Amino acid sequence: MELPAYTQIFVALAASQLLFLVLYLELRHRKFLVARLISCWSLCVICYLIVSTPGVLEGGNSFLAFVLRRVATLATPLLWFISYYLFVDRHDIRPIVWIIAAYYFLTRTIAGVMGYLEYPFIPQTYVFTHLINEAIRFGFVSHAMYMATRGYAGDLSLHRRNLRIGFVLIMSLVLVATVFNHSYLMLLNFLEALRSPENPEIPFLALSEAPIPILSFSVYLYLASLLFMLWQFWIPEDQTPALFGAAHQFDVDPAAESELNQAQSILIDQIRRAMEVDKLYRRHRLAVHDLADHVASREYKVREAINNHMGFRNFSDFLNNFRVADAAERLRDSEEKISFIGLDVGYISQSSFHKAFKEKFNATPKEYRMQNQTGH
Repeated sequence: MELPAYTQIFVALAASQLLFLVLYLELRHRKFLVARLISCWSLCVICYLIVSTPGVLEGGNSFLAFVLRRVATLATPLLWFISYYLFVDRHDIRPIVWIIAAYYFLTRTIAGVMGYLEYPFIPQTYVFTHLINEAIRFGFVSHAMYMATRGYAGDLSLHRRNLRIGFVLIMSLVLVATVFNHSYLMLLNFLEALRSPENPEIPFLALSEAPIPILSFSVYLYLASLLFMLWQFWIPEDQTPALFGAAHQFDVDPAAESELNQAQSILIDQIRRAMEVDKLYRRHRLAVHDLADHVASREYKVREAINNHMGFRNFSDFLNNFRVADAAERLRDSEEKISFIGLDVGYISQSSFHKAFKEKFNATPKEYRMQNQTGH
């Protein structure tokens, strides 16, 4: 099938823009794991464009097409890992995720081998190698979008909060389009094969037959990658660690790291002194910018210090750590009213005080006082 010239132009533009993004990230941000993951994801999408566009490869069943399809398969789990490392401050990935990702890639590879060798269609095999994989693909994509939206309100990184919106509206929707196309084609092929009396060969999928045309997909992909590039240029160099995560840097210059660590160490000491000595956490409706003003620093630097170097997931957790510790000490050592203690340590409502306290000690303030004042 010969594509119109304007469709070929946008396919080429989308692929070239993604390749430019890869080169940019490798040159400017290669020391960050997340940047490398985004580069790998972009290469996978380029492979998907090449192999799914009619007329780009002469033989749809060639060995080169088989290899490109296997690389493109990695786009789905890679998107999940990008979302996880960008938006989840805890980086202990559970073994089940690796097992599911391995199953997904292995069974897609088996399906590719069966297609490449022109094996006959077997419904039971098709269920395991295609249909279950589509469910896994939906799971990866939907959970990646969930991780991007879950911690938006309390995110300590201003630029990462903006990235959450862009990630959901741009990057995830790109993969959602591929999921929709593949799910539609796979289900259609499966139903047609069941109705056929003979055993057809496992078909290859082409975007020319998909509900979302290759032109629309390419235009969207080109604009999405272009916007991401422009947004990257807007972020100052010194704010990149707060976005990509300083814990995942590679090839860091020791002298620069030492100077940065010294400045961060001073800021962390100032933050701790503001909370432990000045009791700033007792201020109602304390926000990050209030703390930044108090320590005479920039808001993004305070967010980075709390998030990347003090180990807190968000500003709410940071505040609760000091407020609940203060409240617990007063519950043990005084007879003050519980409601007064909650209000004095910074909580506006008793419900929020009780919730934070129970999350920390697995007991209400009243239960905690009864358990820890025994014998007084």
